[in-house]
Amino acid sequence: GGSVRIMNAAVCEHNGSSLTFHRFSSGLHEHFPPGALGVVHSDSNERTLLDLIGTVDEEALLQDMRRFRAAGWITAELADVLPHLEKVPVCCLSPAALLAGGRLPAAAVDVLLVDSPSAAARV
Repeated sequence: GGSVRIMNAAVCEHNGSSLTFHRFSSGLHEHFPPGALGVVHSDSNERTLLDLIGTVDEEALLQDMRRFRAAGWITAELADVLPHLEKVPVCCLSPAALLAGGRLPAAAVDVLLVDSPSAAARV
């Protein structure tokens, strides 16, 4: 029998550094008409497309917003959405520190999912 350990952490090249995570405020949808921010359905609730994105790369987030508008997935103007962009400081863990925090030797890890398109090659 194995076990699963889920850890939520920013994985960075260097341990202990900090960075800014960009996300939209949870109350964003209250300021826009239904459908203006895109709609994503799940079994438990309805969320906007912007509820699901966040990144340490602010420019990548803005590029995503422009692509979403161009594709017609959202209709809200970028200038109207930007005041709801939150900047949250987060602590970074190196891959070695992440494993140590999980009390795991590298050999014990079968799968490590790192969702970091802009930094995946460096990490």
